[in-house]
Amino acid sequence: MPSQKLKPCPFCGGRARAYLKISLSADEPEKPLIEARVQCLGCTAQVFGLASIGTPLSPFSVADTAGNAAILRAVAAWNRRAGEDKP
Repeated sequence: MPSQKLKPCPFCGGRARAYLKISLSADEPEKPLIEARVQCLGCTAQVFGLASIGTPLSPFSVADTAGNAAILRAVAAWNRRAGEDKP
């Protein structure tokens, strides 16, 4: 998982943690959904970053790359603050 420092929660100032989950659909198990989430450990505010893989999971590098992209999206959304320039 990419290493990026999470800013404190914009609502309560609490610490945050990033989570990654891979879900398989019964209808299309070969196309997993990768969900990344950053959540405050205090007030439970959260943001999501999603990635869908249209190829089988057998090459783990594909899932790893999509997971990294999803985490980076969630962290970027979490770390963004009103009034700051977009990166």
